Amino acid sequence: MSNFPNSSISILLMVLLGFSVSACSDTGESETHDSETAEVGHGGEDDHDEHEGEGEEGEVLEVDMSAEERAQAGVMVEAVGYRELSGAAQAPGEVRLNLYQTSQVASRITAQVIERHVRLADLVETGAPLITLSSVEMAEAQGDLIVAAQEWNRVRSLGRDVVSDRRYMEAEIGFGQARARVAAFGMAESEIVEFLRQEDVSLATGAFVLTSLQSGSVIQDEFVIGEIVEAGQMLFEISDDRQLW
Repeated sequence: MSNFPNSSISILLMVLLGFSVSACSDTGESETHDSETAEVGHGGEDDHDEHEGEGEEGEVLEVDMSAEERAQAGVMVEAVGYRELSGAAQAPGEVRLNLYQTSQVASRITAQVIERHVRLADLVETGAPLITLSSVEMAEAQGDLIVAAQEWNRVRSLGRDVVSDRRYMEAEIGFGQARARVAAFGMAESEIVEFLRQEDVSLATGAFVLTSLQSGSVIQDEFVIGEIVEAGQMLFEISDDRQLW
């Protein structure tokens, strides 16, 4: 020791003392850190136990159930495949006529029911006779038609060289108007043709027949023989019930 000056010995002792203090300090901090880490780790285990069974997003979890537990919970396990379903679904509904295949027959003037040609549920074709009516207005229109037809036939047979243009046009227009009137009152075209062919004034009785506008079934006919029906009153309803709404 005598080979080192006193000042050097003092410096050496201070350095050694510094290393010792530093080592003790590092050891204490390390123990403290390890203790905190241990506490944190214990808390993490609790969290794991608390959330056990929950998976991350997208993770598939498996649940173990006994056969008895599955039966009590109504859980059935079967292979996926195609099979025929059984049972029926019940829902309230309403069946209606196809209005595009339904028509109503009504009198266009006040008239009396003379004869019925079809009954409820009968099948009819287009143009089939349904009912015979009689009206004073129709009788007058039929009489006017016969007179107008005779005048028009006379003038037409004479020709334009004999009669004036005015008389010729008046006869032609008069006949057309008389014919249109009986048609508007309800006479069918075929009935008008036959009426004019006979040219018999005694046939102007006011009777006329209403015909079916379509093929189908008679689903309504609320009237009785002898009844006076008003203009627009529905007498028949015909519908093709092969296709319903």
